[in-house]
Amino acid sequence: MAYLPEEMLWFRRFNPMQSLAGFSSMTPARAAVDMGSEALGFNRRFYVNSSLPSDVVVTFESAFDRAEIDQLMDQWDARLSDPDRASKPIFLGSGMDMKRLGAHQSPAEFLTALRWSVEEVSRAFGVPKVFLSEFEDATLANVRTMEQFLWRNTIIPELKMLEDGINHRLAPHFSEFPGELHARFNLSDVEAIQESQSERAARLSTLVGAGIMSVEEARRELDV
Repeated sequence: MAYLPEEMLWFRRFNPMQSLAGFSSMTPARAAVDMGSEALGFNRRFYVNSSLPSDVVVTFESAFDRAEIDQLMDQWDARLSDPDRASKPIFLGSGMDMKRLGAHQSPAEFLTALRWSVEEVSRAFGVPKVFLSEFEDATLANVRTMEQFLWRNTIIPELKMLEDGINHRLAPHFSEFPGELHARFNLSDVEAIQESQSERAARLSTLVGAGIMSVEEARRELDV
């Protein structure tokens, strides 16, 4: 189905390279996501088949024939294609020598690559790592702070962008006068951005102590 331009509502994010086009949040994190996916694929092959890098060379001290090469390749394929035989050695004939030209892929490098990918995605989307199931630095004391950060610096600005798009492009089509209809998200039930009991008590105590509010006014706000 085809749509006319006036029938579409385009929520456009800021693009520093081109003012008339949007810029997806996924774009700066695309390389990190691709790298994480490729790292997972490589390490799965490594742990399942004990895969070795492609820069392994076999040298011969003397002339060799095709039968020796085919026999060596059959042993190699049999070992790597069967996880139960992956740890078994490969026997070389007389005068053969096997060398690796590249570095070995260690588990630490794999974990570092995945951790870096999570950090890049976290920065691109403005989501604290704890909400991407990265709990290394999470504590009971800072989870609420990170949740408030997520709402106030990521979700609420996103909602305001949607509000602006609806109010400027969509609402005028449903009202006779400009500004008569105004859309706004209701965030009153979002606990993460509401004042906690301890924060409210501290605020009221400060106001009462400064003489700005009476004790009875503070009681009424607390509904006690």
